[in-house]
Amino acid sequence: MLTRLLAATGVLGLLPVVPGPDMALVTRRALVAGHREALRTTSIALIGLGLVVATASG
Repeated sequence: MLTRLLAATGVLGLLPVVPGPDMALVTRRALVAGHREALRTTSIALIGLGLVVATASG
């Protein structure tokens, strides 16, 4: 279970930098509010996606 969660977290960590609406949001946050807000936005997205995967898998 822990191995699957760590693997999913690694993959989901790459999603915010893949071109798409999420990248646009992170880029906007970086330009408007700075890199710390962009990192916070990425972290929130990662946590949310991780919860979805954890709930779906089990």
